[in-house]
Amino acid sequence: MNSREAVAYLKGLLEGAPPADEGEKRLFDAIFCAIDSLSLELQELKQRVDEGEKVYSDVLDSCLRLEDEMSDLHDEVDLLKGGEEAEGVEEDYEEFYASLTCPVCGHSFYYQPDEYEEGEQLQCPSCGGFFDLPRS
Repeated sequence: MNSREAVAYLKGLLEGAPPADEGEKRLFDAIFCAIDSLSLELQELKQRVDEGEKVYSDVLDSCLRLEDEMSDLHDEVDLLKGGEEAEGVEEDYEEFYASLTCPVCGHSFYYQPDEYEEGEQLQCPSCGGFFDLPRS
């Protein structure tokens, strides 16, 4: 039984009780009215707390997901900068990138072969010239 139901029950008992002094009846009515108002406010506050907990839970989940993503990005940046391998990263730097020399200007650079499809062309970062991917 929630607080509003308890107040309604007590009001029913008071109304069913033998007639009492009119002053006492007014006093009890005022007390039950105040308790009923407090009960209503308590119910509204509980609803707001429940909504706040839901929002908090959603924000916490988002923060944890972002923390994981930031950790992964930090590990990748460390690898790209040539730093020590981050904990949990098993692949070597060479497995991600391949070295290539531009046939137009002779500039050497790295690219990620897995990011390109067969028949797709590469663009040299130095001269801007396009050329076919080397065959594996």
